Amino acid sequence: MKIRAFITHKLREHYSECQDRFCINSDNHAIAVSDGMSQSVFPDYWAEILSSFYAKNGHCTNEDRKELCNDWLKKVVDFISEEIHNGKNPWRLQNCIDAQNGAGATLCGIQFIDAEKWIGHVLGDTCIIEVDITGKEPIKILTSEKKAFDSYPDYYESFPNKEGRGQIEEFKGNLSDGHCLLLVSDPFSEFLSNHKEHCSQWLTRILELKGHEDYCSLVDDWRQKGLHNDDSTLCIIEPDGSMDFHIEQEDDITSLIEKEVAQAENNNITTSTSESSTMVVLSNESKKADSSNFPSNQEITLKRHSLEEEKQRLKNDIEEFASNRCESIIGNAKRTNLYPAKKKKQATRATSIGTTEIRNFCKELVDKCKECIDKSFRMLIEE
Repeated sequence: MKIRAFITHKLREHYSECQDRFCINSDNHAIAVSDGMSQSVFPDYWAEILSSFYAKNGHCTNEDRKELCNDWLKKVVDFISEEIHNGKNPWRLQNCIDAQNGAGATLCGIQFIDAEKWIGHVLGDTCIIEVDITGKEPIKILTSEKKAFDSYPDYYESFPNKEGRGQIEEFKGNLSDGHCLLLVSDPFSEFLSNHKEHCSQWLTRILELKGHEDYCSLVDDWRQKGLHNDDSTLCIIEPDGSMDFHIEQEDDITSLIEKEVAQAENNNITTSTSESSTMVVLSNESKKADSSNFPSNQEITLKRHSLEEEKQRLKNDIEEFASNRCESIIGNAKRTNLYPAKKKKQATRATSIGTTEIRNFCKELVDKCKECIDKSFRMLIEE
């Protein structure tokens, strides 16, 4: 098998904030992808635990999940202890744990029995996609979801006595010449589902991917074409006549985080100057602090504005985004004579701006609101 695996974060965020994880286990001939749910507690921990377990064992039943919950809880408790040791008071996080408000994560995984036969499992909107490279057959998206993709997927819950949503689905198949398999997190699941009938151009671009930067460029391009702004993972599996895994590309999230930290330290900054940034430059005093003040997962320690300032900034961000997009849509309509300039003082007719433009605008606005909500949630947990 020829394997390529890529991962990147949301637009205007960092790898330390990425909640997707994937794991490749060459010895067990298995690959898994997990997507931690944004508005939950340490979803990246949970996604890493689930994907690693599946890749090692080729399954993740509900009984497996209950045992894995202890691994997640230990990591969270260790983090809380470290924060207290460093003089902080993570009371919001402790309250979440006391109330058993945990993490949620989706999962898809696949294990090869021989050079062609495979067994896969899916829970949620991380999916296995069967692709006929010749284009003779449409893609097949394998998922546990019984409805259209939305913001409420099936998922694994990180507290053992609480239920998640949905039932894991098992799939079997053969990977032969002229075909490939994709394991993807939800942005690709939804995007390819929406372009299922005419997706040859999209698949060609995927199969031509060479490295991490090439992948990031693809994600940036596709976000302009409807790929929703979220952490995005893509694993490509192609047959080569052998059961052995030949890994041609494997993004390492830990290395990507470390590279970010090193770059920030070398540049003597902690954040970009983009309009959506919620972070400020570290003071000289905090830069001289002992390295033990950094979290064990090497996330960048950042000083933030007050909650009230942040709430107002996020509100302004949404309003500015909506205003700019409305002006852009109306401007485009004017240029195509769908919205004549001489009538601009009249009420907009239903046919002046097409339903596609309105639908896309609403989707973009929902994504923007969700992005701001996610940032607010993380901000509250970290306070």
